[in-house]
Amino acid sequence: MFNELLSRQFHILRHRSGPYSEERQRYLSFLIEEGRSRKTLQDICGLLYSIAQVLPLDGPITIPQIEAAADEYEKTRRCSGRSLHAAKRWFVYHATKCLRLLGCLHEPVTEQAFGLELEAFLTFEVRERGLAPATISNRRRSLSAFLMWLAAKVETLKEVTPDHIARYFVTIGTQRRWKRTTILDGCGQEQRMV
Repeated sequence: MFNELLSRQFHILRHRSGPYSEERQRYLSFLIEEGRSRKTLQDICGLLYSIAQVLPLDGPITIPQIEAAADEYEKTRRCSGRSLHAAKRWFVYHATKCLRLLGCLHEPVTEQAFGLELEAFLTFEVRERGLAPATISNRRRSLSAFLMWLAAKVETLKEVTPDHIARYFVTIGTQRRWKRTTILDGCGQEQRMV
């Protein structure tokens, strides 16, 4: 795997002999199947090496542990504030996805708020609009977070107003430092859902 992505012998040996080499290769194979570009895979390869140095990829890990490791990773980076935020987000995203794939992520089981409605909507998106599995996965993740937040505000989806959607994006978008395009895309999804 590393031979296909990396060109310098030093880097190939470093990645082969580094921590959790097999686990990292398994995740990279998964990303290849998703259709990631060679350049993206090379970048992720380096990130996975950093992740493997601070997190055990063979035991149960929680999201707070990943976020703490991302904070440490962020301290080793030298770049602007916006780039640091993006690097930390990238670390958390790939560490979570990799550990989930390897079966090492310990996620608390919570009941999805408005779960039946969410499944009905996603089924509609697949059958009627023909959306790809990757798109559905992204929609599920973003809508799940929105519906969990919304469950504390309303009892049924009929009670949702445009003000609820706006407050969600102001509150969560500010916390997560979302860009305008993320907010615009998300608004459309949430409006179609409710």
